[in-house]
Amino acid sequence: LGRVLHGNTARIFPITFSPFDSGENCPKELPQGEVGEICVSGSVVSKEYFRMPGATFDSKFNDGKLNFHRMGDLGYYDNNGFLRFLGRKAERIQTINGPLETERCEPVINAIKGVSRSALIGLGKERIKEPCLVVELSEKKTKGDTRLLYNKIINELKARLPQFTFKHVVFENSLPVDSRHNAKIHRLALAKKWTTRFAKKPFSLS
Repeated sequence: LGRVLHGNTARIFPITFSPFDSGENCPKELPQGEVGEICVSGSVVSKEYFRMPGATFDSKFNDGKLNFHRMGDLGYYDNNGFLRFLGRKAERIQTINGPLETERCEPVINAIKGVSRSALIGLGKERIKEPCLVVELSEKKTKGDTRLLYNKIINELKARLPQFTFKHVVFENSLPVDSRHNAKIHRLALAKKWTTRFAKKPFSLS
């Protein structure tokens, strides 16, 4: 994302789905390089939602000096002081090899020729999920070409993210999107669909 604009503040706080306390009990900012939730403060950040105390409680807090809004996005500051975005907090999955964010793997796959876009989802109903990449093709391919693309995706994931194990890559003609945001991939719907499908009959192109 780059550097924060003058007059604004962006800090990285611990990842939790619970509300933050304000004042002395406010959580501590994470050190440089550590992944957490991006929280912002500045003249463009309101102190509360209009007549929505529940939303205010969930998303707003004060560190004793500044009012912050929790973005629901994950990121970290790199060694150059640039803010790096890793995806939505709600879309991060917990795997047997540790947490995995959408922006760690989707850009790797989206850069492959023949891929229109992709979505990271977690398979399973337990807290620890099996990572799965759902891929939308840029054009219709033969079964043989799809198998070659599958192998290329798996190999790229192994090379770029060796700490994670990807057993599943599946294909969709068109990825579903959130009704409120026509470009926002509906990963939850995909996760439910493919968890159910794999439970009935394992699917693989390998």
